[in-house]
Amino acid sequence: MVITDRYEQCGAPLVSRYSSLITKNMIRTFITRHSSLVTALEVLFFFAFALLVYGWLNGDKWLQQSLAPHYIHLADSFLAGRLDIADTGNYFDLTTADDQLFVTSPPMPGIVMMPIVAVFTNTFSDTLFSVVWGAVTVAAVHALYRKRWLTVLFAFGTPFLYFSGLGTVWFQAQAVAVLFSILAVAAAQKERPTVAGLLWGMAILSRPTLLFGAPVLLYFLLKKRRDWQAFFLFCIPIGLSLIGLMAYNVGRFGSPFDFGYESMLGADNLVRAIKNYGTFHPRFLACNLYMSLLAPPVVANDGAAVVLQACSYLFDQPELVLPTAAVQPNPVGMSIFLATPAFLLLFLTGRGHDNVIVWAGILAIMLPNWFLHNTGSLQFGYRYWMDAAPFWLLLLSRVIGRKNNPVWLVPLLVIASIALHFWGYDWLYGIFVE
Repeated sequence: MVITDRYEQCGAPLVSRYSSLITKNMIRTFITRHSSLVTALEVLFFFAFALLVYGWLNGDKWLQQSLAPHYIHLADSFLAGRLDIADTGNYFDLTTADDQLFVTSPPMPGIVMMPIVAVFTNTFSDTLFSVVWGAVTVAAVHALYRKRWLTVLFAFGTPFLYFSGLGTVWFQAQAVAVLFSILAVAAAQKERPTVAGLLWGMAILSRPTLLFGAPVLLYFLLKKRRDWQAFFLFCIPIGLSLIGLMAYNVGRFGSPFDFGYESMLGADNLVRAIKNYGTFHPRFLACNLYMSLLAPPVVANDGAAVVLQACSYLFDQPELVLPTAAVQPNPVGMSIFLATPAFLLLFLTGRGHDNVIVWAGILAIMLPNWFLHNTGSLQFGYRYWMDAAPFWLLLLSRVIGRKNNPVWLVPLLVIASIALHFWGYDWLYGIFVE
């Protein structure tokens, strides 16, 4: 009886403690020895989870076409050997030339959709395409960076949430560019110049602003040694992409640098801004900088004087930016740091040489966006920031997971970013779908 009591007092806790340690060590050993299997399972999990969330966010609409399913019809036209698209009565941001309708945006998403349309016809849901493409991209982010908080942030706490959930020609162009560009950066870091060039070229065919980030990939390819062969193997596919894009513009509008914005059937304020100043102009810089870096949500009884002053070329009347609720997202745009507080972590990246180069790449991509006539129109946050995703993901991956971070810092900022974007998604869903 005494022995039993002493065992319960002393021996049992020790056995329990050692059993717990042995179990933890066994788990750690298994993870270490089978890291590739664990990573593959995590990638599969994030793909499935993102697929379920993006599909769930669409309710019963995920098998329907989006507000502007132009890329589905562009794919159908490509299959028929045409550059124009059929008149479906949906003219959102299409452009006209010689009594024909054209998709203003670059062609890569339409090229990607060609096999799908060839099998399922042009009635296929571009919303479903966005859901699946989004889930694949989330899986790719986790496979490349292996940071759970980073993957969750990217999937649900950035504009990629509504890129993947809402479809439309505007968001699909950026979603396609994001996947190709992050894979291109990974290929450049592994010194695979041809693959990097092909992928970056495909990203440029979705978002031409990514051209200005190409020197960063060259830096990764050549930083260990100057290899002219690698230089040309990277540059040739990009050059071919640019030639293809210019030929596409010539075929549509007769000029290699004409994307059709001046004849676009878009919002009156955007068309007027293009006619008055052109597609790119210094007049647009103050508005884009304010909206992307500083702009708050819109509050009731607030005429948003700063927005009206900086972006006066976009507005005929103040009511365009007045809220319909006590507080609502600003449809013109919001600060990336307010919409996604986790982006504040970028200021912890440090001044290492690689980081400076990557920051320069972000700036190079964002500058043409800041001079653009359009802030991104209806959006939550500042969606053009996603053009720089391959670079800010790289920087965030170097911050998230640091041992000297306060244990609460990353989870708090990521959870706040996700909560804000679900609020923003609900607001956008009411505009784009309901």
